[in-house]
Amino acid sequence: MRFLRVSFFLAVQFCFVSQLLCQHSHVKFTPTSRVFRMDENTWGIGAETVLPPPNPGTLVTDSDLYFKLPPNGTVKKVQATVSFAFPWGPTTYVCGQPGEVLAYLSIDGKHFAPVIQKLNSGSAAGSREVTTFISYDIPIKYTNGNGALHVEANPFGCWSDWEIQGTMRVEF
Repeated sequence: MRFLRVSFFLAVQFCFVSQLLCQHSHVKFTPTSRVFRMDENTWGIGAETVLPPPNPGTLVTDSDLYFKLPPNGTVKKVQATVSFAFPWGPTTYVCGQPGEVLAYLSIDGKHFAPVIQKLNSGSAAGSREVTTFISYDIPIKYTNGNGALHVEANPFGCWSDWEIQGTMRVEF
């Protein structure tokens, strides 16, 4: 079991760095998911994706939500509540392996605000869902404002659900 977790961790890190040799199964965020302007400098983040098991021959299932910020700005702060449910589905559904998810925001190709969540595979209380509060305040300067919210999960073939609700402070 430990060997599988270490092997998966190393494989994901290799894929994350190279992104050339690993294939992912792709799904979309729910139709109401979005990053939206709340006022002059505050952006809301509201997104959810249901991630099925990866297709044969792929390592993980991923989902990307693209958004646009005004050009020549700085992301000053991100705060959010992030929820990961695994296995997701009927309450008697138990997956034989632990669940893991990696998520991050990206602006002009710069990855920031990483979120890593892990769960046991049993159906006992507390093992099916984890909710995490994140707060990042390291400024990220950007030029074009091309953003993405990226999530990847399900290396062991079970369904999961990932959701984020939060805000992002951007200055120009």
